[in-house]
Amino acid sequence: MLRPQMLRACRDRVYAAESLPAALDIVSETATEFGFLGASCVFWPRQRPSTESMPPPGIRISGSNLGPAAETWNSGYIRNQMFRCDFVFRACQRMAVPFAWSYEGLPEIVLGVGQKSTIGEALGIERLLKTTGFRGGISVPLRAPGGFFGYVAFVSNRPLHDLMLQCEDYSETLLGIGYHFYTAIADKLVLAETRGVQLTERQLQCLKLIAIGKTLEETAEILGLSYSTVRFHLKAAEQGLGAFNRANAIRKAAALGMLGDLD
Repeated sequence: MLRPQMLRACRDRVYAAESLPAALDIVSETATEFGFLGASCVFWPRQRPSTESMPPPGIRISGSNLGPAAETWNSGYIRNQMFRCDFVFRACQRMAVPFAWSYEGLPEIVLGVGQKSTIGEALGIERLLKTTGFRGGISVPLRAPGGFFGYVAFVSNRPLHDLMLQCEDYSETLLGIGYHFYTAIADKLVLAETRGVQLTERQLQCLKLIAIGKTLEETAEILGLSYSTVRFHLKAAEQGLGAFNRANAIRKAAALGMLGDLD
């Protein structure tokens, strides 16, 4: 299949996918058409300035075609806090386009960005190779204002020379696949992150009124509450949803169907 046709087919199938794992499976299957073994993704709720004191990612999954070894790696990535020495995450702080990384590149795992690897990163990629057989890959940084931050990794067991050729040939196509995937799963990421979250009736009432354009003062008057009580309920709703501001809380609540029809 010609590359534009392949990209359109992947895009359409990803948008039609019913779940986040199903969408990633489509991306992972498409990756094999370009000579990769498959694809994985990892996301944090929003961009973090560094790996210091960072929480584990809310989402880390791999395409099912990568098999149980990838799942073993994902489990250890969280359990052993390997996300704190994720060399791809560190490079994503500086990069906006796809970049290659490889075990053969040590001591510079991420190639061409002048990023010297730490001891923890070197141990991490050695463990990745032993656990999964993945020698390297091409990663696409993914971010959006007020959204999740992370990346899709197209993994490979090919030697460094082949990987660099893949990066040169497919970089723009992988970028397109990555951002169509990100756009398609935005609401699914919210659902995955906030699964099981429940808000009180007052919190929902306050959020809904703010969502339709009411001010804090108007919301307080409508609900017969004080200004400070409305602020308290809104803050509690933000915390319950894992939101970083009021607008983000409204978006998450709407994605979860908590606000009903806003009219």
